[in-house]
Amino acid sequence: MLDNAAIRAASWSRVSEFGGAKNPELPLLDFPEFRLRKLAEVESRLLALIPIAVVMAGAPTEFALPFIEANDLFGTFTPQEQAMLEGREIGEEAEADLSWAAEEISVLAWSIGSLKRLEPEQSAPDDLTAALPAVDEIVANSGWRDGLKFKPMEEQLLQLDLLYCWHWASVEMWMGGRESEVFEPGRALHRRRAMEWILNPAADWDNLDLDSEWTAG
Repeated sequence: MLDNAAIRAASWSRVSEFGGAKNPELPLLDFPEFRLRKLAEVESRLLALIPIAVVMAGAPTEFALPFIEANDLFGTFTPQEQAMLEGREIGEEAEADLSWAAEEISVLAWSIGSLKRLEPEQSAPDDLTAALPAVDEIVANSGWRDGLKFKPMEEQLLQLDLLYCWHWASVEMWMGGRESEVFEPGRALHRRRAMEWILNPAADWDNLDLDSEWTAG
């Protein structure tokens, strides 16, 4: 049985280590409610985000199309992702949302064991690219899926609680007029979204409840 209070104390300790504020009133997560999605769903979402991240980093859409076609990713994108890939106007807010794709990928990759470490105070790690299929290869032939499996449920829940607290501390710092590369609210939001999605099989990627009363990014 996981000790929610002890896990929360550890999360706040990590937040405090980097200068973030604590919130003793932040509700504890109800761990028994969480379940892992199917591994194939997480793999598919991760693969769909790769061309999004590549295009948002400045590559032309045409550069990502062979990867999309070769790996049969059509139909796996959200409406705003699909619109962006088709060159349609999606607005600044949607563009900002998609710009965090690499951070979401890092969480998905960590969860299924493709990425070894995930540190909340750091942006997408340097070894993330090495943990993913190359954008010019057919995933089915690459061996990338070989040996992938979810990290233990306890580790998933510990990460979720830490990202939950980190998100709150990041928004609190932002609302107080302080900027921080460590507590970046956009990164915290999108990492938490990815982790919540992994552990809520019935939830839709675009419609997760992330406490909008204090959400930013």
